[in-house]
Amino acid sequence: GINTFRWTIPGGACPSVFDDVIISVHATPTIAAAGPDQTICSTTSTLQGNSPAIGIGLWTVITGSATFANASLATTSISGLPAGANTLRWTISNGVCPASTDDVVITVQPNPVTPNAGPDQTICSSNATLAATATSGGIWSLISGSGSFTNASLANTAVTSLSTGINTFRWTIPGGACPSVFDDVIITVQASPTISSA
Repeated sequence: GINTFRWTIPGGACPSVFDDVIISVHATPTIAAAGPDQTICSTTSTLQGNSPAIGIGLWTVITGSATFANASLATTSISGLPAGANTLRWTISNGVCPASTDDVVITVQPNPVTPNAGPDQTICSSNATLAATATSGGIWSLISGSGSFTNASLANTAVTSLSTGINTFRWTIPGGACPSVFDDVIITVQASPTISSA
């Protein structure tokens, strides 16, 4: 706060004279905490900084981009986040004292590509080859019927032990923070006809 000091010169038979000086001491600002890092599947989010007991706070963009609803609020909504890592800084300052800062990284994951499990097939065999569009991280799963994958992580894996009738397989692309996406393919196995006897 305010501290006032007086410099006095005695005047002897004359009146003393003086002058005052004021020294204002600012308290050290509250230590900034920007909140936990986030990985999201959206262009909007909410920041979770700490409210300062001493000083005032302000959000700024360090890398990436963002629009603050109110940059002076510790917890404020943001929009306009691009895909990738966006670094935002929460700064608490109080007068001439060194400011306290803390960063939060908000990583926006893009939506996964649209999967394509390949064309449906009608065959007369218990074996087939799947033909999905190759995508990193994709994986096959059995939805109905039967079948064993040679390698469920390969888009064009062989599948064996198919049952007669409809066999449904799903090609799924994990989305991370975004919802996973998938596409199904149906392999219809027709039974061999009865051996003819004339």
